[in-house]
Amino acid sequence: MKSSIDIPVLQAQARRLMRTKEASEYTGIGEWRLKQLVAQRRLPVVRFEESGPFLIDRKDLDDLIERTKSQIQNATTELSNEPAALEA
Repeated sequence: MKSSIDIPVLQAQARRLMRTKEASEYTGIGEWRLKQLVAQRRLPVVRFEESGPFLIDRKDLDDLIERTKSQIQNATTELSNEPAALEA
């Protein structure tokens, strides 16, 4: 049986465009952080009307996750290639 927490996530996954709250539930990234990413132009938004809410495309969220993941993997690889620290 699905818990009440799973239902909004499943609904968000079914739709391509999401509001900030749904995008937060989909990714696990806080709403405030998503708004920061939008302001920094690291996450594009869709607006159908000038005064309407901005919507976040699920594909852009997936791309953000993949870009971030590869940055972490690259950083981990770089750290593992560094010479070991001298032991006392």
